[in-house]
Amino acid sequence: MFRALLLGFVLLFALFSSSAHAFPGDPPRVCNADYGFQAIYELIPGTVGSCMGTANYNDSGDVVQQTANRDKNDNIIFGLFVWRQADNRAVFTDGARTWIIDPKGVLQSRPNSEAFAWEGTPVPTPTPKPTPVPPVPPPGEVAPITDPDLVRVFDLLRGDATGRHAARVIEQYKIVVLYLALPPHIPSDTSGYYTSDFNTIVLNALMRGDDNATAATIIHETYHAEQYYIRAGYERSPLECLQEEVDAFRLEAKWLQSRQPDNFIVGLYLNGWVLDFVLVNPAYQELCLGGTLE
Repeated sequence: MFRALLLGFVLLFALFSSSAHAFPGDPPRVCNADYGFQAIYELIPGTVGSCMGTANYNDSGDVVQQTANRDKNDNIIFGLFVWRQADNRAVFTDGARTWIIDPKGVLQSRPNSEAFAWEGTPVPTPTPKPTPVPPVPPPGEVAPITDPDLVRVFDLLRGDATGRHAARVIEQYKIVVLYLALPPHIPSDTSGYYTSDFNTIVLNALMRGDDNATAATIIHETYHAEQYYIRAGYERSPLECLQEEVDAFRLEAKWLQSRQPDNFIVGLYLNGWVLDFVLVNPAYQELCLGGTLE
């Protein structure tokens, strides 16, 4: 998975570029007003959170727009605005309940599986994916790491539980790890990415010698690789993609905090900034809502 910025720069960007951000719970700048989404948002902003991406037609001819919020444990909660072509009504659903404005202008809510007498077909509850079974690791043996810079980084990783887990995942799934000059189509400030096609974590060659940054990147990308095998190679939904990025950044920050326990910015990152950054960052909205780049 592409990481557009090194962690330190990401943190500073998230902290000091607030003029470019809209955080969950703030009035979103992209909730669609033409189809009634903004009207519902204004009645329950704490439930909706923030709109993400743009409103688009789905295969049924309805207009939909994704939303994201966070719970008390700082996990992402996703929702969906829907303008139903069948009855020309706007609704908001969190997957379990639906909010809709009744004929008297009052916002009502109900379970997704039910419908008020005055409305048409209720918004269907999303169908959960089946629990995937982890596949057998790819065949063949991977040569032991002999690059002296990577040997040093793996020694560093084995110094704590988070790093040791990453090293075990790499061994278990026979993941190749190597420094490479990035191809032209990948932004030059990308620190690394995991490609499932080649079962490889590619590290930006410009990071060679920066052991902390390399180790943090390996932890981040190993998490993506592990999730790929856990879900048996199934495509992630856009919402799963966003949650996975948040979790990968948290693991990375957790490891960095073990190295720098007094780092104030890393502490902030662990306590919520990473979620805000991923939700509002255009690169991750494009990555997760516009398609994956594995």
